[in-house]
Amino acid sequence: MRFTDDRYAGERSQFELALRMIRHEARTRTIRECTGLSDDRIRKLYTTYFQNNGVAGIKRRRGKSP
Repeated sequence: MRFTDDRYAGERSQFELALRMIRHEARTRTIRECTGLSDDRIRKLYTTYFQNNGVAGIKRRRGKSP
């Protein structure tokens, strides 16, 4: 096994965790702190995988956390 075989494993796990958290309707800040992804990247993930595909029931809450 070469060292380069799993060079994207860390990014893939961040990506998968962010998608799971979006499904659970977590706030952007919470996702950012847990995954290290930028706010813009999180919004693009939501737009690409949830908003444009017609998945009903997943909302992105706006405003300050309670």
